Amino acid sequence: PLTSADTLEEAMVSLDMPFEAKVEAVGEHFAQSPGIIALRVAEVSAKLGVVGASWARGVPDRTVRLRACVSELGVVFVKLAQTLATRPDIIGDEAAGA
Repeated sequence: PLTSADTLEEAMVSLDMPFEAKVEAVGEHFAQSPGIIALRVAEVSAKLGVVGASWARGVPDRTVRLRACVSELGVVFVKLAQTLATRPDIIGDEAAGA
């Protein structure tokens, strides 16, 4: 069983560990620490809530806030934002340009 986030990261980047073992390692890690998921959901919700509120109020620097939020949330959110930026028909021109 994995005992720390560092060990989980080591398992994920290991070239010797089979994919099925990696999936099992992730499951074990989060089964031992279910609060980690709840904390991440809370963090993402809080950050997106602040950006959403500033967007709804028409705050002048809202695109700066959006970029900072996406960057703070990490690489997965950056990639998601890059993908969405190609679709101004979905997210609007201003957000796509952020």
